[in-house]
Amino acid sequence: MKVERSGCLLSSKLRRKRIAIMYIINFWRQENKPKELYSPAFTVQKLNNIHNNPVEAGLVEKPEEYLYSSARDYVNVGNRGLLSILKI
Repeated sequence: MKVERSGCLLSSKLRRKRIAIMYIINFWRQENKPKELYSPAFTVQKLNNIHNNPVEAGLVEKPEEYLYSSARDYVNVGNRGLLSILKI
């Protein structure tokens, strides 16, 4: 099979394929910097940051409104999250 490399169509297909592969490889953020949860106050701070991510992204107005969040388990709204949790 002869492949013609000078064609615009081929380079366009290769470019799209490379972009798709790069997207799959770089889907997760690479800036993961784990922190030791050294105190209860620091743990609660990080938990609040996680609960506020959907609010900051504009998905909901309050953390407990997000379906996949455990924030509703920490507020007295009567609703529970999808999974049972051990409150900290």
